[in-house]
Amino acid sequence: MRRASLFLLLACAAISAGADSAPPAAARADADLLVRSGLHFAEGALKKQASDDEAAKKAAKKEGGKKAKQAAERTAWLEPFALVMGKDQRISRLQLAKHHGQRSSEELLDELGASLRARADAGEIVAVAIFSDVVISLPGGGRSDAIHAAWEHQGGVCADVFVPYTIHGADVRLEQQFETPRRAAVFQGCGEARKDAPARSEDTSPR
Repeated sequence: MRRASLFLLLACAAISAGADSAPPAAARADADLLVRSGLHFAEGALKKQASDDEAAKKAAKKEGGKKAKQAAERTAWLEPFALVMGKDQRISRLQLAKHHGQRSSEELLDELGASLRARADAGEIVAVAIFSDVVISLPGGGRSDAIHAAWEHQGGVCADVFVPYTIHGADVRLEQQFETPRRAAVFQGCGEARKDAPARSEDTSPR
């Protein structure tokens, strides 16, 4: 009878632990969903801004002078945002107001990270992917603009995904993505770190 009770107690403990930490395969599936959804949104946002840039250039060329020179400078960029997955598996987007250019990308990312850490510590979310526009060092050499998707799962897995891109006129072309190890900035226990964030890689710089 005691053995049966002990077995039941251990089974309940295992179920309870499993409720808070998904197996790696399930955690990866959650992350892949967040990254795919976020990249789709990011690509659309960049295309919209690139198209607006082209329209502004054409209009400025007609006027010439200083306006034409200003319009020739690229302004399309991706404002930081995050996709979060709640305990009910629902996905929502979190994006902070930039206040008309008064805050830098670094400041927005720091504030976004602080908000996400608070929600993670409160047990409100199970996975997150933070998206930003960066300049990176490519594995084969050289530098490139890229979409950075930093994903983490409470199950203890996380990674940085980088998608280099180029803009030609109103056309945005995404290149082959690659992934690198990541240290936790939201959930505890993923590749160490957190304490209490942010430390950015020297190989990337927010735009």
